Amino acid sequence: MTDVDRGYVLPPGGTLLGQSVNEHMRVLVGGEQSLGAYALLAYTLDHDAVPHVHEREDESVFVLEGEITLHLGPDEHDLGPGGFAFMPRGVPHAITRRTPTWRGFSVSAPGGVFDNIIRDRNEARAAGEQLDEEAVWRIRERYGMRRVKNLAEGIQR
Repeated sequence: MTDVDRGYVLPPGGTLLGQSVNEHMRVLVGGEQSLGAYALLAYTLDHDAVPHVHEREDESVFVLEGEITLHLGPDEHDLGPGGFAFMPRGVPHAITRRTPTWRGFSVSAPGGVFDNIIRDRNEARAAGEQLDEEAVWRIRERYGMRRVKNLAEGIQR
């Protein structure tokens, strides 16, 4: 396969992996398409992201609409449209909505981690599995994403 053969176009609302039931996440580029370099997602979220850490990838978010408070380790940052955050692997973080929903982009590197979490979750739901919170976290944990209780956990400055 050549690089030209790897190119593709998605229509408005299109996604590589199918629409997520709750989070309206669209995988625009997955690890397979970027040869493992990164994953790009677009999403509209109507819930908070609990404190967690990614052990295998760095994550960035860019806010298009709405307002959030990003908890990055022990620090808090309010972000609105045009706000950006980089969250290195191993640094606990969480997101609290300040508006009912917020829209943004997320880039995770390397690819094939966060996008595979979305893929596995969507495949389980498509197969008729009822995924409670614990089942979703079991999927996430397979890819090195884990919940934390303390956002300062493991932070060394």
